[in-house]
Amino acid sequence: MKVSIQEAMEAATVNGAHVLCDRCETGLLIEKAIRTAFWRGEDLIIIRNIPAMVCPFCGEEYVADRTANGLDRMRAAGFASTGSADRMVVPVLNYIDPGLSE
Repeated sequence: MKVSIQEAMEAATVNGAHVLCDRCETGLLIEKAIRTAFWRGEDLIIIRNIPAMVCPFCGEEYVADRTANGLDRMRAAGFASTGSADRMVVPVLNYIDPGLSE
């Protein structure tokens, strides 16, 4: 999602100050819900609706320490206490070396 500079400037405030992306040094961060994935054995666990600040230009994502600690606690608990909000089917493909085309 690309946003205008004005929209980014209005949204990218922390304690009243605009926050510039550390990675690209171009984008002003905006608040956005993100998702991430963890492997637990052979199971893929996706956590969504994670509060974050995101650069609209390079896509770099930043989460607060409290949020990162919360994700760590969820993982340490084996994701057991959170319950499943949804299920999805994910295709699993085998890698095919492009140099071995048929």
